[in-house]
Amino acid sequence: MIVKNLNSIRKLIEEEIKPVIGCTEPASIAFAFSVARRNLKYGLSKDFSALVYLSKDVYRNASTVFVPGVRKIGIEFAVASGILTSYDKFNPFKENVKKLKDISELASKSNWLKIVKLNKRGIFVRAVLKTEKENVSVFIKDKHNYVKSITRNGKLIFKNTVKKLYHIRSLKEIFEIVNLKDKKLEETVKHFMLEQSKNIERKFKSGIMAVYRLIEERMLGSSKEIITITGSGNQGIFLFVPYYFLYKKYKDRILPALLFSILTQIYLAERKERISSLCGLANKSAPSLISGLAYFSGKDLEDIIKMMNLTEETLRGLKCEGAKRSCALKGYISLLTVKRILSEFKCYEKV
Repeated sequence: MIVKNLNSIRKLIEEEIKPVIGCTEPASIAFAFSVARRNLKYGLSKDFSALVYLSKDVYRNASTVFVPGVRKIGIEFAVASGILTSYDKFNPFKENVKKLKDISELASKSNWLKIVKLNKRGIFVRAVLKTEKENVSVFIKDKHNYVKSITRNGKLIFKNTVKKLYHIRSLKEIFEIVNLKDKKLEETVKHFMLEQSKNIERKFKSGIMAVYRLIEERMLGSSKEIITITGSGNQGIFLFVPYYFLYKKYKDRILPALLFSILTQIYLAERKERISSLCGLANKSAPSLISGLAYFSGKDLEDIIKMMNLTEETLRGLKCEGAKRSCALKGYISLLTVKRILSEFKCYEKV
C-alpha cells in the first residue's frame, strides 16, 4: 500500500518545505496583503486603509521579530512589504532590499492600519484592504501560505478546496517508508538539505554553532533565503544543518535518517499546532532530529519512540515567547539535549 503512495509522499514533502526570507508569521501577514492587493479590481488608491485580524500566536511572533530588509520590528512593516511587493508567491520579503524607502514611508504613516489581536490559537490571518470603490478580504488559516478564501465587497470570489496530499498515520508508517530506501524520496530531502547548506559559512566546524548563528541572524532580520519546513524557518535550520555536517562525512548513507526526521517533523506538525505557546524546536524538531539519528544508529522503533519522548519531556520547559534572538539559544539547548540522549542510548553518531 505504501509503495503506491510514494509519489504522494514526495509531493507532501515538497509542499511542506519552502524557501522563505524572514520569519514566517510576518511573512504570512505580508503574503495575505499581497494577495489582497492583486485582487483589487480597480487597483490601490492613495487613500486606502488596511485592517488585519491575527491569532494571539501569529501576533506574538510577528510583533517581536525583525522584518528582513528594513530590519525593524513591527507588524506595520510586514503589511507594507506585502502591499508593495510584486512577488506573487509565498516569499513576500524577497524584494524588500530594493524597496526599503517605500516600505518605510508607508509603515510610518498615521491611521492607515488597524491591527486586531483575536483570542484564537494557531495560524489565523485575515487581511483587509479598503479603497473608496471596494474592499478585499483574504483569509489564511492552519498553514502560513494556505489561502482559505478571498472576498471582494462581501462576495466570495475564491474558496480553497484543495485536498490534503497525503496523511502520515504513525511513526510505524514512517519506519516502513524509510525502510523502502526509495531513491526519489531520499533525493528530494537531499536537495533541500543542500539548498539550506548554502547559508552555512565555512568558519563553522560544527552543526550546533551553525544552527545557533543562522537562527540568530534570521530573528534579527537577515535577508538570507532559508529552507523552511512545516512553516518554520528555525525548524528548517535545526533539521537540515546538522544533517549537512553528517552528509559531508557519510554522503548518501545519511539520507534515510534525514528522510526519517523530515517525515517525523511533518507528522508531528499535523498532530500538534504549527505554532503555539510551546517552543516548536523543543516539541517538534528536536524529537524529529533524534528520531532520524536513532534510526541511523540502528535503533528499533520502540527505542526511537523512547528517545523522542525523552527529548520532548526534557525540553518541555521551553516556551515560545515570540520570534526573538533567544530562539537561537533554545536551538542550542535543544541540540545539546539531543546529543546527550544519543549518548545515553549509546548511539555512535552525534550532532
